[in-house]
Amino acid sequence: MKHLVPLLTAQIRRDITTTVNVSVPAHELEILTQIHGDNVFGVTKTDECTALEAGEDYGRLCRKYGDDAVDAAYGSPAKAKVEIRKLIEAASTGTQEDDMSGIRLEGPDSLSEAELKAAATAAAAKPKRATAAA
Repeated sequence: MKHLVPLLTAQIRRDITTTVNVSVPAHELEILTQIHGDNVFGVTKTDECTALEAGEDYGRLCRKYGDDAVDAAYGSPAKAKVEIRKLIEAASTGTQEDDMSGIRLEGPDSLSEAELKAAATAAAAKPKRATAAA
């Protein structure tokens, strides 16, 4: 079961001419601040939510930001897993059955391990196209 978690928008100043707008759940702001420091600003609430699996979000965040950034933001892998789960459950505005209709924040990076394996198996099973020799 997935938790519906509100999204926040924030701006990240990358350099003097580049500012990136992002929409993330509140628990990701810790990681963004760990990576970008004071360059994260303009945090506002939105009316949008995303569906997140509390027990699997640590893995999604590690794929998105890297293990070191996530662990640095929360202290250690064990602490991060527990804290992220608690934050998602506390922020939840409701639940949704896992019907794959939630907002996908990272596209392919938000796939579960089972979905990644299924996609890899399907890709390996596709017949290879013959290429013409030059």
